Amino acid sequence: NRLRIEDYKKMITSGKRPVAITLGRDVDEDEIYYPNFENSTLSSLTNFVLDGHHKLKAYKELNIPPRIVSIILFSDYKKVKKVQ
Repeated sequence: NRLRIEDYKKMITSGKRPVAITLGRDVDEDEIYYPNFENSTLSSLTNFVLDGHHKLKAYKELNIPPRIVSIILFSDYKKVKKVQ
């Protein structure tokens, strides 16, 4: 919905930062490859947008990093590295 994206763009340019919500899950190293994250501790994480695809589009069009809350499901908590 183009009108919704424009509404979010107005909010963002006025200083508000609407939050998108994603659901993430870890995957096996050989299951998926993200070349932009190869040095990241989240290299084996994939996310699905639950709420906020219009918000994310507005942020992208404004070239502003989005605010995202991600619910992450890890199949093996021992694989999670502490982020410093």
